[in-house]
Amino acid sequence: MKRIAFVFLLMFFTAAACFAHEFWIDLERFILKAGERVKISFLVGENFAGEIWKGSLKSFYLFSSEGKKDISSFFPTEPDEGATLTFDKEGTYLLAFNSQNKFIELPPDKFLAYLKEDGLEDIIALRKRRNEMEKNGREVYQRCAKTLIQVGDKKDNVFSINTGLPLEIIPQKNPYKLSSKENLKIKILFQNKPLSDALVKIWHRKNGKVSQTEQKTNANGTVSFELEKQGNWMISIVKMTPHTNSEQADWQSYWASLTFGFE
Repeated sequence: MKRIAFVFLLMFFTAAACFAHEFWIDLERFILKAGERVKISFLVGENFAGEIWKGSLKSFYLFSSEGKKDISSFFPTEPDEGATLTFDKEGTYLLAFNSQNKFIELPPDKFLAYLKEDGLEDIIALRKRRNEMEKNGREVYQRCAKTLIQVGDKKDNVFSINTGLPLEIIPQKNPYKLSSKENLKIKILFQNKPLSDALVKIWHRKNGKVSQTEQKTNANGTVSFELEKQGNWMISIVKMTPHTNSEQADWQSYWASLTFGFE
């Protein structure tokens, strides 16, 4: 019995690990004073609780009122150490991170569960039309993560910049400028076009507790939710398309997130 229980638990945690794919940029604090140093971590996990991500960097940029700056050199060579940045001037800052592609292959049942979890019904329908439901999911994926940081009292329009990531999450107002209980509209772009009928997950972590809601984007690629100016927020979404080279993989996906916070 102990052997059977162990095998069952191993299968359960292996399956869970396949779906623990939320990736985000996390900070000790999102609201800073000018000249303050802050540690930045790159995390992967579920339920807004993660472990240090260990992967390959494609690009890492800092956007401010002074323009765009390549900060790839700040990306940690030892992931456990994270990155440390100093923001000398007041204003709103935006970090944009993109990873290299990584290959994963899942058996049919786990791949189907993953597609269902992230609302990728179009891919399920395409697999059915192709008679591929019993085929392994061969996929390459990349991370597209952004975070908004507020330094001092000066608030500007940096929040609205299209950073050029394949999958963009763009607030339509500066979250740090809103009052509690105001609605925050979020626009999703894929390859610079509004992404409609896509599942967006909205995570809120406050006082050690996490809540999560889901919405589908409208025809304009937007969702909206009531903002509470406490705790930390993450918006996440996955987009998948057929891969252009079937010898490498069957699917290309992009896993995007936006974080900001008030503590």
